[in-house]
Amino acid sequence: MARGILFLILKDIRLQIRSVDAIAAMFIMGLLVVLIFIFGFGPIITKPAEVAGVVIWVGLSFSAVIGLSRSFEVEWREEGFRAFRLAGLDPGAIYLGKVVLNVVMLLLVALVLVPVTLVFLDVLRPGALVLLGVVIFMGVVGLSAVGGILSAVSSQTRGRESLLSVLLFPLLIPALISAVKCTRALLVGGTLAGAGNWLRLLGVYDLIFLAAAFLLFEYVIEE
Repeated sequence: MARGILFLILKDIRLQIRSVDAIAAMFIMGLLVVLIFIFGFGPIITKPAEVAGVVIWVGLSFSAVIGLSRSFEVEWREEGFRAFRLAGLDPGAIYLGKVVLNVVMLLLVALVLVPVTLVFLDVLRPGALVLLGVVIFMGVVGLSAVGGILSAVSSQTRGRESLLSVLLFPLLIPALISAVKCTRALLVGGTLAGAGNWLRLLGVYDLIFLAAAFLLFEYVIEE
């Protein structure tokens, strides 16, 4: 399975390099959301460290919708799923390959959005950057785990972005709340003191949805 996942990741990376419109759209959407928050509400924000987490995760969530909505576009259009099955690739490997690709793409977006938010709101805490990176990674895994299987469902429809948003955001509520709480704790106090339960909830969320989607993905692509 590991070889199949690696094959799919390399295939998708080659496609992204040839056509950069998806990653470019993700960067643009994320930056627009962050900059609107910063310049629209900046003058009235009295506690920037407490709202920076919201800004970061709203920006990443909207960026995720753009990227996830196109995750399986080629596979459905070119009957790629049938080709993968004929080649003996496990459906779970197909799902995990897409999850890894989406995690990488969202982390690239986060490398821009997070510094922009922290610098403009003047809430940069160098000592908390490592833990912040862990929280960002865990949150992005949650986004990709849930979005991966839902994008396979919505990619068959015309209004795939709208349908994906309707399906995705309600399921993301626990992950987003946990990620925002952890980010706020780090930017306000520099530690995860008081947010340990939220971090554990985020970890459990990631594991549950990764496992559930991995097991159910075969039935999704057979519909």
